[in-house]
Order: sequence, then structure tokens, then C-alpha cells
Amino acid sequence: MLTLLIADDEFFILERLKRITDYPALGYNLTAAVLNGRDAMQIIEEESPDLAILDIKMPFLSGLDIAGQIYEKNLKTKVVILTSYDYFNYAKQAIKYQVFSYLLKPVNVDELKEILADAAREIGEQRQRDSQLKEYKHLRTEPLLQHLTPQDQASMDPDNKETAVTRAVIEMIQSSYGDPRLDLPCIAEKVGYTQNYISSIFKRNTGLTVVQYITQCRMNAANILLTIQHMPVNQVYSEVGYSNPFYFSKRFKQYFGYSPSECPGALASDPDTKH
Repeated sequence: MLTLLIADDEFFILERLKRITDYPALGYNLTAAVLNGRDAMQIIEEESPDLAILDIKMPFLSGLDIAGQIYEKNLKTKVVILTSYDYFNYAKQAIKYQVFSYLLKPVNVDELKEILADAAREIGEQRQRDSQLKEYKHLRTEPLLQHLTPQDQASMDPDNKETAVTRAVIEMIQSSYGDPRLDLPCIAEKVGYTQNYISSIFKRNTGLTVVQYITQCRMNAANILLTIQHMPVNQVYSEVGYSNPFYFSKRFKQYFGYSPSECPGALASDPDTKH
């Protein structure tokens, strides 16, 4: 359930907005309804509601003042500006504050429902992107598994030993895929087993070769950098362990079926990606 705040300095308008529709049926919990901008801003800072419907003209802080503070403080609450026709052109100037939408007084219930549905969809998509970004950061910072001592290894049964070595290889790749020198010989040297042994047990335990898993980590990280962090393509390739941007573009297209520049959300500043 998403949380909703409504603020309007006209009592009867506020009361009507509280009852105009069945908010829970639309996926919202109306957590607060206040009569001035100061109280609205305090609730936004303390409780971080998912959506705030704010009157453009209120005591202490206007809806636009609040939208500006949300933008400057990088808060997550999305804003819908509530305005009369006389203020509508003025409200549209707030696009720089990334206001989500506008509602014209008197509020039409169908328009309100449509805006609530659009906001819910965008909030859900943003949460998914945030989750992916968190996963990416976790991959970049996850520490290496402490390798077993020779005495520990000697006392382990073969299955447990394979599992431990496989985990060590996975964690090494997850934490080091941004290093262009990372390959099977490098991993074998650090783990302390032969390349053939590592290749054999890794394939048996994961279904992938070591090279395939390195590529998978690099491609998934590249996709997140392009679509969530909007990093330019000509910077992404070096972040994920490639020294040649054209080779990176070729591998990316082989993996996803489209080039990095065609990736949704990618900035159009990549190098020539002819293959």
C-alpha cells in the first residue's frame, strides 16, 4: 500500500478530497490531510509519503515551495500540484522541480484516479530500479570469501570442498569483474587450484563456465549502469572490465540482442558501435 498526503488551506476542499474516492481500492493509504504547507513539509521530511497532493497556494509554504525543497533535498515523495485555472500556467513553470502532475480545481474524480494510477506505476518502477541499483552496489562491495587453510581443505569431504571453492570463485568474480585482467588463469592463481580443476567444478556446480559467469556479471552491471545510473556508454565499458569500447559493444549486443546505445535509458554518447 502506497502512502498519500493531501494539503489544501481550504477546509471544505480538503474534506472533499479526503472523501472523493476510495483510496485503498486504488492502492493508497491516506496518512495525512493538512491545511498548510509547513505541516505538509514536516510530514514529508519525517514520514516520506510516496505521493503528496499539494495546493499551489497555502500559508507558510506553497505547493511549489514544497516541490522545490523536495527536489533540492532529493527526497523521494512525488508531487501533484493542485491548482485553480488562474494559477495553472504558473504551476506549469514548476517543471524544473520534476512535479509529477497537476490537478485542476474543482477536482474531477476520474482525472484523480488516472493520476493516482500513473503515480503508482511509476513508483513501482522506481522501486524496482532502486532494488537493482542496490544489488549492483552489493556486487561491487561484497568481500571475498576467506579461503580455507590447507588443513581445513584436507579434512573436508570432496563435495564440501567443491562448494567452498566454487563460492570463492563466484565471490572473486563478483568483487573483481571490473578488472580487465580478470580471467581463469588469474582466478586459479589466487584460489590456489589448477585451471582444469576450477573449470570442471565450477561448470558442475553452476552450469556455467568461468568465462560465461564473468561475462554475465559484466553485462548485468553494464545494463544497470546504463539504464539506472544513466552513465554514458563510453564510460561504462571500462567500469565493467573492458579496455576496448568496440569489443564491449559487440559483446553487449551478443548478450542482450541490442547495442548499448539502444539500451532503454542509455545516454547517446557512446563511441562508434559498428560491429
